[in-house]
Amino acid sequence: MHLGNLDQIRLGEGRSFSIGFHEVAVFRSIDGRLFAVESRCPQGGCLAAGVLKENIIECPTHGHKFNLYTGLGLVSQECVRTFKVWEENGNIMLLFAFPAISNSLT
Repeated sequence: MHLGNLDQIRLGEGRSFSIGFHEVAVFRSIDGRLFAVESRCPQGGCLAAGVLKENIIECPTHGHKFNLYTGLGLVSQECVRTFKVWEENGNIMLLFAFPAISNSLT
């Protein structure tokens, strides 16, 4: 999935993208690596507005920190979903699988 031009995200910052009913936060580290996680922390804070240090994002609302490679919380048992993201010809590309829709016909 194409999210737009890489220049939309400054080095060391993140941005939230809407995909259907979902929001994904994409981060661009100081050295140019890209990371993507669900935009909200388990407590509801907006991770795209968080402080990025290397591969760690800190929620600006609660101060919880998450590893952007694994999605695991550094102190708590909380975690966020991660997504594969890459740069292709100056564009941000994301592999996003929509959750299956349950069809319970009984």
